[in-house]
Amino acid sequence: MRHHRSGVRSSGEQRALRFSVCASLLWIAHTSVVHADDRTFFERTRGRLELALSGRSDIVSSLWVTSGVLSVDHAFSHGYGIGFDWSFFVAREAPMNEAPGRWATGPGNPWLKVGWQGAIGPSTSLSVDAGATIPAAWLPRDATRRVVLRDSYAFGAATRGLWNAWLWAPQQIAFAVAAKLVHEPAAFWRVGVDAAFAGSLSMGQFTRDAGALYAQLAPLIELRGQLLAAGLRVQAVLTDAAPDPLQLSALTYVRFERPHWQLEAAGLCNLDPPLGVLGSGLSVCGALLSLGVQP
Repeated sequence: MRHHRSGVRSSGEQRALRFSVCASLLWIAHTSVVHADDRTFFERTRGRLELALSGRSDIVSSLWVTSGVLSVDHAFSHGYGIGFDWSFFVAREAPMNEAPGRWATGPGNPWLKVGWQGAIGPSTSLSVDAGATIPAAWLPRDATRRVVLRDSYAFGAATRGLWNAWLWAPQQIAFAVAAKLVHEPAAFWRVGVDAAFAGSLSMGQFTRDAGALYAQLAPLIELRGQLLAAGLRVQAVLTDAAPDPLQLSALTYVRFERPHWQLEAAGLCNLDPPLGVLGSGLSVCGALLSLGVQP
């Protein structure tokens, strides 16, 4: 008697079906990851190096700080990517007497992040990043050198209007979320807004702070040509510091753009206390130069 196997599969057929389904799913995943972006590894990687110069001078000594931020981002498929921002500084303190000067260098806190970038409407794009910093900025036990390093980290943050100040907070680990919205009404100009929120926790000695909270917002407007772009950012950074929790600053910039690289020169001026030129502020301003590369 012949048995009909309609609707019933043997164990060999079931294994073959499962293998076929798994192979199909693996092929779909491979295709979505690899072929969604046919650019090479280096073509999906972009880097930016920003350098800033600032300092102070009084009757006792002068301190000049060259601070920088290295940013590297790598894109995967569907707008997702990873990256990091890492700050650093080189400083020189020179006494006003005949004593020799002192050099100091130090790393900031690298911010490791994951993100997404894509279009959310006609001529409108959104990028979102989230991540944590590694507490690489530490203060030494030597009291004299510790003061120089503390001032250098402070100038690195102040030169940027306290923007992304968690990169310059020694002996702290921070968790931050940032977003940027850009709209281009026409090819020759665009508007946008940057925003971020972060919280940090102190991890070392030589500090009385348990941590800090940061909220920042910066609207911007930019005019663009074939080779040059010029823009203005007004930055507002709110912290839990007393008695002046709000820091306002204005940044103007000019950028020279080419297909695979760009060069930007900017000037930042803090506006209100504690760092600004108005009222009882410290009048901290700075010049910034950045180079961006994308193969």
